[in-house]
Amino acid sequence: MTIGTIILFCIAVIGLTNIIADPATIFQPVRDFIANKAETSGAWNWLDKLVSCYQCTGFWIGILCGMVLISFNFFVLVFICGPAGSFIATWGAHYFNYLEAQSV
Repeated sequence: MTIGTIILFCIAVIGLTNIIADPATIFQPVRDFIANKAETSGAWNWLDKLVSCYQCTGFWIGILCGMVLISFNFFVLVFICGPAGSFIATWGAHYFNYLEAQSV
């Protein structure tokens, strides 16, 4: 694994998580559909929470990006890529909020 792979992993996790969890992105209609289903059926609550939370979405995106970029090893994916993706996505969201607050 090279430093380029690690950088690509970080950028991919932040980007994909922002596309899914950020309220001002192209994924908003899908998130609204899931939220409406969650109101009418409790079975959709877990998916609504998943696509609304940077930490939750980042975990699963970390596993997905880990499978594509790093390894198919179960322990690497669950114990390294998932938590790393969760941290990186949450940190990225806080950093973007900080940058936005500084630009106003």
